[in-house]
Amino acid sequence: MKKNKVKLGTTRETLLIPLYARYIETRKSEGLITDTASVEIVEKLEYDFSKFDKDKKSALA
Repeated sequence: MKKNKVKLGTTRETLLIPLYARYIETRKSEGLITDTASVEIVEKLEYDFSKFDKDKKSALA
């Protein structure tokens, strides 16, 4: 599958945090939500989401 490269500024990049949080929660075996759209989107993007893994507070609402 061809991935889409993402190049964003800092402000726009913050919009990926909730998307990635939904993706992570959906991928858990007993996640609180199921958001198949977030999984589809994240898996199509060529982006280093690992930087969001460093600060778990980013995923908390």
